Amino acid sequence: MASKQFAEALRKAAERVEGDAKVAAYFNDPVLWAEERAGLILWSKQKEILTSVAKNKRTAVKSCHSIGKTFISAVLAGWWVDTRLDSMVQSTAPTYDQVHAQLWEEIRKLHTDVGLPGTVNEADEWKRPMVNESTGRMKNILVGQGRKPADNNIHGFHGIHRRDGVLALLDEGCGLHQSLFTGAEAITTATFDRQLTTGNPDDPATEFGDIFENRSGQWNLITVSAFDTPNFTSEAAELREKHKGNPEKAAYVERMLSGLPQPEKIEEQKELWGEDSPRYMSKVLAQFPTVSEDSLFTPAEIATGLACRIEPGEEAFRVLAVDPARYGGDKAAVVLCEDGKLSVVATYQTMDLMELSARVHKHAMDLEVDQVRVDSVGLGGGVQDRLVQLNIGAGRPYAVIEMVASSSPPDRTLHRNARAYWYDSLKYKVRSGNIDIPDEKELLNEMSSTRYGYPNGIMQIEGKEEMRKRGVKSPNILDAAVMAAAPIVSIENNPLASARPGQTAMIDLMPRITSVSPY
Repeated sequence: MASKQFAEALRKAAERVEGDAKVAAYFNDPVLWAEERAGLILWSKQKEILTSVAKNKRTAVKSCHSIGKTFISAVLAGWWVDTRLDSMVQSTAPTYDQVHAQLWEEIRKLHTDVGLPGTVNEADEWKRPMVNESTGRMKNILVGQGRKPADNNIHGFHGIHRRDGVLALLDEGCGLHQSLFTGAEAITTATFDRQLTTGNPDDPATEFGDIFENRSGQWNLITVSAFDTPNFTSEAAELREKHKGNPEKAAYVERMLSGLPQPEKIEEQKELWGEDSPRYMSKVLAQFPTVSEDSLFTPAEIATGLACRIEPGEEAFRVLAVDPARYGGDKAAVVLCEDGKLSVVATYQTMDLMELSARVHKHAMDLEVDQVRVDSVGLGGGVQDRLVQLNIGAGRPYAVIEMVASSSPPDRTLHRNARAYWYDSLKYKVRSGNIDIPDEKELLNEMSSTRYGYPNGIMQIEGKEEMRKRGVKSPNILDAAVMAAAPIVSIENNPLASARPGQTAMIDLMPRITSVSPY
């Protein structure tokens, strides 16, 4: 932008607010606005993002978790409507709930705390005339939209324009459809319009990933890793020193620092995930993964599992898991886990469910297992019911555990469902050398061919139908192994599994289970 053009814009803006002495400074300085007008304390990368939006048409930020991206977007929204009389902020995210529950909570808080002008609006009121009756001028408007339009919808935003500019805030960039980026571009064509897109770099094969890979000339790119945050630099000490004489501001600094990445937490994630894992690269280093997202188990991890040697003791807790199949190409698989040692007990093909149940029951009795875990979806329900019947009056009864892969995981921000959680738990145990993997060709092939990804930053395992479409057989042995090694601590009050009626007598066995979630 030419300096002459910008100076003229400042002059006109000042005129429209009727002589506000600060408007010229605030108009192009959101950092000054945040610190003076809003009374906020900012750290360096936050200031960099704010300054970039003021100076650049388009700003894209990829970051680790917990740096306050949503807070900064709210600050920008407040600055925008406070310094521009005829303006609009348009925000979006993959879902409306993400807009409503996250960004807009921050916007409302700032709007109230600072006493900002304008209308906070999440509906479609922006389509109607928004005129201040006392002045006859257009009201400043904040608009929130959250949606993922159809692939052929190029109108993620619609004909929005304001004299003093439109600010488009695009949150969770990897989860946004390309059409929303196209729509945001359409409404930010004027000189003073701005775009900000933020997100974790989970998936390079997205519009957000393409911005960082191929469009650096069109966007000002900012990366914020965990190691750029104050708790990993000298900035924490500097902030404490600067505000130590003001108890209120000192408390503010401590609250801010406590919400940012902590060294001990990052070290824990490094241990759990591995430095070369896609998750660590994205959530900590703020880098798009450079290793393939396709294969869940890397060759190095499989080698670690094969090299691990665990000798179960006499009091080992024994879990038998069965992934049922009836007729067709799939095999039923039975896998044993003894204190971290996995072994493939048997695989069966073209066998009716009654015979399969009888064989599983015999394995359970011969091996003296404490639990039998059954994939109860579909065919498994019949196997589960039959095992409960066979177990009645058995010389050494075992608990029959219903495993529901589609049920909720302990933390929905990390895993799509229980299946993803179980798989991720096994991956962690394999990589850390805490589980003994048998040298079984079929199992190893299934481990190598299983794919995963992070849509919207949440881990999910490739579905069996998707595997069949690319010519890969269902990972029945691996599914059984995953269930056998799954971290379950009780029959009662367990979100991932439940005992059938009549199995409550087995509760006294639960304290013997030693495997726990790595998370």
